[in-house]
Amino acid sequence: MTSPKYIDKKGITRAIAVAMARAIERLALDPDTTYVKLDGALKAPAGFQQETIIKGDQKELVIGLASILAKETRDRYMVRIASRFAPYGFHLHKGYGTLAHRTAIKQHGLSVIHRATYCKNCFL
Repeated sequence: MTSPKYIDKKGITRAIAVAMARAIERLALDPDTTYVKLDGALKAPAGFQQETIIKGDQKELVIGLASILAKETRDRYMVRIASRFAPYGFHLHKGYGTLAHRTAIKQHGLSVIHRATYCKNCFL
């Protein structure tokens, strides 16, 4: 995971690339024996055999499962930090752009965990 500040400054694609490189490093994956399948326009770090598949989460079981795992992990993180950002109700909407979340942003402004570039249309 990368910080909201990093995502806003460098963009989501770069943030994903950094997070992916960290994950591959932590898993100690060997580029000579690891084949990476990715969704959309993502690219694995140099040296890895890889395949990028548009709508890969719909076409490849392993990409779809990784997508579900990432979403569920993010949702659990949002619930875990909800008490630190109580006015926003993260335990209810997990940070998705619901009416309740947009209303909380309008009332309280953006918090340090909001990705400002995702909130261009957050205000009612």
